[in-house]
Amino acid sequence: MNWLLKLFNQDTKPLLYCVHGFGVRRSHEYDTLRAYFEPLGYTIEAPLLFDQTQLDDIDAKQWIARAEEPLKELFKTNSRIILIGFSMGGVIASELARRYPVERLVLIAPGFEYITVKAVIETVGDKARQILRLPDNTITQSDYPELPDHFTNTFRDVVAKCKESIAQVHCPVLIFHGTADQTIPVRSSDYAYDQIPHKRKRLFILKNVPHRILDEKDINQDVLKIMHEFFLASIIQD
Repeated sequence: MNWLLKLFNQDTKPLLYCVHGFGVRRSHEYDTLRAYFEPLGYTIEAPLLFDQTQLDDIDAKQWIARAEEPLKELFKTNSRIILIGFSMGGVIASELARRYPVERLVLIAPGFEYITVKAVIETVGDKARQILRLPDNTITQSDYPELPDHFTNTFRDVVAKCKESIAQVHCPVLIFHGTADQTIPVRSSDYAYDQIPHKRKRLFILKNVPHRILDEKDINQDVLKIMHEFFLASIIQD
């Protein structure tokens, strides 16, 4: 029966399993990706790794487990799965790709290295809190609760626990990184690329693009198109 399910699944679209980064928006970081791929018939799953309203939610192992447990259940259904990870989520996604037989791995500004924790906090604050200036010059705060400062220690622990996993990923890998990334330096993706043992890997360096690549209206549709071609194996042939 299992071989029949696997044969059937070869004709179905893979599920896109997205691991979010260290930001107040959590899975909403993938809203642009959802808007692109769901109309094409893809299913997107994006587990929540932490709850910033719970001040004691600071166990790095628990954050990683929240990414792993739903994935483990999906594999019980013989699902075809592509892993996608952004920033800290890229490091966790690499750990999951090491453990599970995912078809492909996409890393968006993966956080194997970071400039400073202060830079991480500033990025989480300035962009993700979404402080908006309206036409009448009034200012409104985002609906997203802020991240407690002490959560940065858990962020560091997650990266430390998962960083070495990229050297044991044995599936095709696609990486995007912007040269204007104010949080994660390009050398983080250079490190990942050099560590990946699989021959089918690509690294796209995007000039003058900041950390949140999928937020950039001038380039995000191009990035998503390249990603889709990667899913269809037209960039990296198996």
